[in-house]
Amino acid sequence: NLSGAQLGITITSLALGLLTEPVFAAALEPLLAGVVGEASALALSIVVALALTTTVQMVIGELVPKSIAVARPLESTLRLAGAFRAYAVVFRPAIAVCNATANALVRLAGIEPTEELSKVRSREELRRLVATSRDGGTLRMQTAELLDRTFRFGDKTVADAFTPRPEVEALESCDTLGDLLDRSAETGLSRFPVHDGDLDDVRGVVHVKDVLRSERRSRREQPLAAIVQPVPLVPESKLLDDMLDEFAAGTGAHLAVVLDEYGATAGIITIEDLIEQIVGDISDEHDLDRGRPRVRRWRGAHLLSGRLHPDEVLEACGFEVPEGDYDTLAGYVLDRLGRIPAVGDRFTDASWSFEVTEMDHRRVATVRVVSPAPGLTDLEAPE
Repeated sequence: NLSGAQLGITITSLALGLLTEPVFAAALEPLLAGVVGEASALALSIVVALALTTTVQMVIGELVPKSIAVARPLESTLRLAGAFRAYAVVFRPAIAVCNATANALVRLAGIEPTEELSKVRSREELRRLVATSRDGGTLRMQTAELLDRTFRFGDKTVADAFTPRPEVEALESCDTLGDLLDRSAETGLSRFPVHDGDLDDVRGVVHVKDVLRSERRSRREQPLAAIVQPVPLVPESKLLDDMLDEFAAGTGAHLAVVLDEYGATAGIITIEDLIEQIVGDISDEHDLDRGRPRVRRWRGAHLLSGRLHPDEVLEACGFEVPEGDYDTLAGYVLDRLGRIPAVGDRFTDASWSFEVTEMDHRRVATVRVVSPAPGLTDLEAPE
């Protein structure tokens, strides 16, 4: 189709030049003779006629049709499809000869010709399309954010999503089903890793629903060993795409123990952690910290959870956390201060202001971040 269109443009250009150039030149020569003289009038009339012919061809033959086709692509295609198909049938031999000649010359240059551009689009190209559609108003902000999170999901690793070791709720092998029920009621969680006195020695995982399968009469006194299931061990560098596939093909535990480079337990990752990387934080009636989102805005500042990863900080407030030996905003704060922070500690980085507003024992729980030119509104006050 492209070759046929190009052949048609070339034929019409040549035909237009052949027919109109002599007409324009003959009409212009007498007019120009009185201005530049008869000796130069012929040459100048040919130049002016050629310029006029080229302008007419460009405007009427190419620019106007292209503008109409871009503005109304479907309507233009339907109206011209029949005529173009008839034209392609008539000129098929000429088009085939032109294609064969061009392909032969391209192969001589060491390039294998293709009939059309690849229809496959890279992840980055799709992200740019989403951003363009969002900025143009054809895609809702929430939909664009969901798509962008989906594209970035493939680049993330377990280290970007797992629950760190200090926040892991676990049970010991010597505990009973009653302890499991009590811990579940206390924390609102349903799955717990089971260890032999140390999180570096995890034996498996238990789910509160498995308690229902035990004998009701002596349920609370039964040991956890009766319902412990195997738990996968994964490195921090494992891609989230692969982690999702492993959960889908696994035993249904939907929990894995994350190991650091030394083989020690760094934390755990669950199916919910993976889903939150795409759709954002998920809160339900069992979340103990409901009403305390990890990102809040108050009086021109962002109140961010110390657990946020660098990419989440960038998404939340626009600050790009410098690369360093840390995985969270809390780690960045520790690195900058060089000590265990206290509430009220402050520092600046690239005109951004940071203040520790809440500590959970020795862990940075909340950080107040103020941009160089704050333009936020009072959306939510801290509790």
